[in-house]
Amino acid sequence: MEEANRLHSKKEQVLGSRLRLGSTGAIIVLFIVAMIGVGVFLVKSNLKNGPGLTKDVARGQISDPLDYSTRRYDMKSIKVVETDKNVIFSLADIKKYRMVGFTAKNRAGAPSQSNVGNQIPLMAYITPSGSLNTVVSYCEPCRATQSHTETDGTLTCNVCGTKWNLEDEAPVSGACSAYPPEPIKAEVRGGKVYLDRQEIASWKPRVES
Repeated sequence: MEEANRLHSKKEQVLGSRLRLGSTGAIIVLFIVAMIGVGVFLVKSNLKNGPGLTKDVARGQISDPLDYSTRRYDMKSIKVVETDKNVIFSLADIKKYRMVGFTAKNRAGAPSQSNVGNQIPLMAYITPSGSLNTVVSYCEPCRATQSHTETDGTLTCNVCGTKWNLEDEAPVSGACSAYPPEPIKAEVRGGKVYLDRQEIASWKPRVES
């Protein structure tokens, strides 16, 4: 009888140990799953609210909705007029090419632009919804100044291949996705697009060299 009780007690100890090990394993698995979930959340949060999050700028409607799914569009270099207050270009140019590129001089007194010299690269394009988007044409941290559209509906850097949504510059993929091109306020009047000279001059890269 004593032997039977001893064996029964031993069995209970073994089963108890297994249950404890099983519980510990389950806790470890749950902890790992929770950490993965937190990691995914932080990555998404960083992309959405990271240092490159662009400021909201009202975008005026300048055309009917456009289809970008059939071909690639590259930046077309255009001429601009620079005054003390504005950088001005033709509305007809952007309607013709959909995506245009140009530079503005970095006037005396503006912050040092160690990454781009004394010419600030700019870009303007029409979004799929028909709105005008005017931005500093600078991909960080790869320092590229040229982009193009892709048939997948993205604005894509010519150098690193980073992609942003063409409509709102939301990050899609790529090493520089947390740093979408920064918008510059634009005003359309009399067939011309006016960019604010002071806003352009106050811009500086978010990732220093």
